[in-house]
Amino acid sequence: MTAWVVLTVEVGGETYDAAASTAEGGERTRLWTMLKQTHPFSPITRRKP
Repeated sequence: MTAWVVLTVEVGGETYDAAASTAEGGERTRLWTMLKQTHPFSPITRRKP
């Protein structure tokens, strides 16, 4: 997503403009923990450096 940082997100019938960014530090840790809790069977097993 770093190549296309401005994007459009569709949720249900709604469309939103958004901007992607790379999570770092405490935010990255929080998001990684949340991902593993909400998707425990995900094939993602490690964080990329």
